[in-house]
Amino acid sequence: MKLVYESKIPLFEEITGEQFNRSTKDLKFYKLTRFAEIDQHFKYQTGLNIDTNFKSVSNFPGLYFIEEKYVQSEYNWRLKVFKDFPCDCQKKFYKRMVTIQDDARVFCEYKEIKADKIILGEREEL
Repeated sequence: MKLVYESKIPLFEEITGEQFNRSTKDLKFYKLTRFAEIDQHFKYQTGLNIDTNFKSVSNFPGLYFIEEKYVQSEYNWRLKVFKDFPCDCQKKFYKRMVTIQDDARVFCEYKEIKADKIILGEREEL
């Protein structure tokens, strides 16, 4: 039996960006970041971001993003995790809309999805 995400994306199986886009055409995706926009040693920026060390395995660093419906719960979780940081800048969170190119490699792990290439929109403070 093949596991699939709610939007019919196969779980724990690499698919193309084209397959991902076809399966999720009515959904929006976001990358959540903190002030410095560094996550797992990767510095995010507006536009194209490329993971040159992409691996289609769970719990391996990558360019992760989530579906729009999970943004609020992820934000609430991060507020709890970072509430005791001495620097207020670490308590600022942003979201950026994610676009996936058709030639990207995509790997879905339940609600977290990662790709070897993501295009990020302008950041918006949460």
